[in-house]
Amino acid sequence: MTKSKEHLSHPKYRPDIDGLRAFAVLSVILYHAFPSKIEGGFVGVDIFFVISGYLISTIIFTNLERGTFGFAEFYIRRVKRIFPALLLVLFFCFIFGWYVLLEDEFKQLGKHIFAGAGFAANFVLWSESGYFDNVAESKPLLHLWSLGIEEQFYIIWPLLIWVAWKSRFGLLLITLSVFLISFSLNIYGIGNNMVATFYSPLTRFWELSAGGILAYLTLHKHINTTRLTATQSNTISITGFALLLLAVFLTRPENEFPGWWALLPVTGSVLMIAAGAKSWLNSKIFSNKLAVWFGLISFPLYLWHWPLLSFARIIEGATPDRVVRGALVLSAVLLAYLTYEFVEKPLRFGSGSRKKIIGLSISMIVLGVMGAGVYKLELLSSTRLSSSVDPQILKAIGDWEYPHGLKKEQTSGIDIYVNRSTNPEVVLFGDSHIEQYGPRVTLLTKDGKSKDIAFITEGGCLPIPKVYEDLHQNCRGFTDKFEGFLRENKSVKTILIGACWNCYFITHTLVSRAFDDKYDYYYRDGEHIEKFRGGLGKDKSLFEFRDFVKKLSKNYSVYVLLDNPSGKEFNPSEMIGEGGSRRSLTFSFDRKYDVKIISNTFPRDSRQTSLEDEMKLLLSDSGVVVLKQSELICPMINICSSFDSLGRPIYKDGNHIRPFYIREKMDVIDSVILK
Repeated sequence: MTKSKEHLSHPKYRPDIDGLRAFAVLSVILYHAFPSKIEGGFVGVDIFFVISGYLISTIIFTNLERGTFGFAEFYIRRVKRIFPALLLVLFFCFIFGWYVLLEDEFKQLGKHIFAGAGFAANFVLWSESGYFDNVAESKPLLHLWSLGIEEQFYIIWPLLIWVAWKSRFGLLLITLSVFLISFSLNIYGIGNNMVATFYSPLTRFWELSAGGILAYLTLHKHINTTRLTATQSNTISITGFALLLLAVFLTRPENEFPGWWALLPVTGSVLMIAAGAKSWLNSKIFSNKLAVWFGLISFPLYLWHWPLLSFARIIEGATPDRVVRGALVLSAVLLAYLTYEFVEKPLRFGSGSRKKIIGLSISMIVLGVMGAGVYKLELLSSTRLSSSVDPQILKAIGDWEYPHGLKKEQTSGIDIYVNRSTNPEVVLFGDSHIEQYGPRVTLLTKDGKSKDIAFITEGGCLPIPKVYEDLHQNCRGFTDKFEGFLRENKSVKTILIGACWNCYFITHTLVSRAFDDKYDYYYRDGEHIEKFRGGLGKDKSLFEFRDFVKKLSKNYSVYVLLDNPSGKEFNPSEMIGEGGSRRSLTFSFDRKYDVKIISNTFPRDSRQTSLEDEMKLLLSDSGVVVLKQSELICPMINICSSFDSLGRPIYKDGNHIRPFYIREKMDVIDSVILK
């Protein structure tokens, strides 16, 4: 490999690029703190990608052509740039997490610290994107997904460019090729798996390589900012800034992003940089002292803001009010400044470079190993709260067994779980509210009492044709795959359909959208769309469901399982805190937490009983048998309990029943599954 004889040369400093960084980081922070006010602020990450691609590619191209490029110095500079602030934030999250998190939350944090230290957070978050994954706002290191993609680019890109340079392959051609391949994968993937497309480096590298294309064209004077007239420069920068504003104010979380939408922030960023430092907008607005100052602290500011907001939400048990969120943003700015002045600058610059690199590298490895130990070996898993919270409540949180005891098979192009045979007599079709009955099926199978059963399920997917939700692309075609399975498996005689009807037809129809609610269901017939929120989506979906089960009942014995009761009163996480609502931040290690026991007597939500009656009436002439399970949870005329007679919480969260209670009490589906 090329070994540098001189130090790597860097592009001339442009204060307007720091100003662009400021715009990017403030957009992200305002989106995270006040999402209803600036819904597209998350595109700031895409602006960062372009800036990084431009600067890194400029360094690589310039030094390769001068014969001064060296991998060692390149990666040493990346370590000194990234490790200091990242180590501080990871360490803070580790210590603070031990203090305020429950065991399962701290275990997940350990995994995220390990992934963050190894720059693989995007892959870990990609793997966690299932229905049971806790909401994004309760993951203090969620934002490291973008750093993971950047670091993966920093590893691959120099090697790829160096090989192309040595092979005398055109640098512009290889950069364009990466751009086109990655962008094509992005467009293809967005319609098939939006989560994978969001987190995968393969579908994001085009944004960084867009900066690389600009770097090459600028370096070789195909774009010469010094020769642009004032009118040309101003036109380019104004156009670019207009595209950035459109991206921030038009893009929505529910859009298919990145996809075509990401062209707005990427193109806007490219134009802003291409306009040069002398355009009026770049020189007067983006180069002013305040913008540059925010740009200089943008990296530690990005690292600090999200853990503060996330931990506050965890402690509050809900979204903090605006005043608290505003104070947290200001705190992040202060911490970012202190980090930049007293951690970043001393470690990035000055003497003792070798010792600094060794120390930073060892520290990152140690912290990553500690995170892995917490996750894999459950080291230090006994957090501060462990001794002050009822063990029964700790045990209940996250208690889930499906698909344990079942065998995974792939047939008819879909994944199914079976108890015994791949030629099932009974199919259980639906979402996680059907999956929660897995423990009862495995128990009856072990006792030799169960029929041959297959689970065809997808968490968060409504088992009704023409119903969509864009967050989880795997829901698309869910009922089509199910019907395809039925056509190819003549052994099926009986079908049981169940779902979290309360979630879809009550919670997700509320017009006031919760801060942590990313789900947006709608009914689509051709080009006509009816939203669940503020539209006729619920009514049309219920009628579609009636027609769906009526058609199935012509060839099968069909059962519909109405929903189990749900609500925060059932959620064991809601039973922790002073007065049962919050986790204390007091630094008294012997302080005990109250447990909010609802004395086993609280009324069921009347909207849920109304929905049950509505569904029973709707299905009364459809030829199906309707099963009602609410009496097993709320036996005294809709008076419910969240604990059993032994004081054990019977739910894992606000709407899923725990495995032990399913095995011992929930015999409502026995008439369907018993031999």
